Amino acid sequence: MYMEQNDLERVREPEQTEKVAHRIIECQFDPHGHREVVTIEGGKMQTHLSLESVVRTVPSLSEKSELPQLAKAANFLFKGNEFSLIEDPDKYKKNYTKDIESEQELFELPLNALSRRGIFDVSEIQPPRMEEDSFIFYVSKTIPYRVTISVPFDEQSQVKYELLNYQ
Repeated sequence: MYMEQNDLERVREPEQTEKVAHRIIECQFDPHGHREVVTIEGGKMQTHLSLESVVRTVPSLSEKSELPQLAKAANFLFKGNEFSLIEDPDKYKKNYTKDIESEQELFELPLNALSRRGIFDVSEIQPPRMEEDSFIFYVSKTIPYRVTISVPFDEQSQVKYELLNYQ
């Protein structure tokens, strides 16, 4: 497939960029539309197509303080831009509850109303965390989901995107 140079540059623009200390993590689509995570650390750039590769190259991403960056990379590698990481759980819960309460005051619900999909129990939403044999974080696609990835991160890892329970 032939691409003009400006098309190639547009495709290579990072979708998400995180700067952590002296490291840069970019989530982007390659020229063929495949998802990849690029890490730049100590002047060395590496491209990763799997979460296993990211964690093997940057093991500090498994530390508690860096789990949000790991969650962003994982979410992008598995789902691209389909879901957004819930970065501030308290703010998300407050806004979700406010939106549901606002809808309940309406005489007729719009077709895209949150409550038409059910009212979810958002109380469990918290920052990304490691639990025994799983990495857990929360994402949104208008409605909230829990993401569970089995560890260790390898080609056998199970990845689940599950709706939260209803209230």
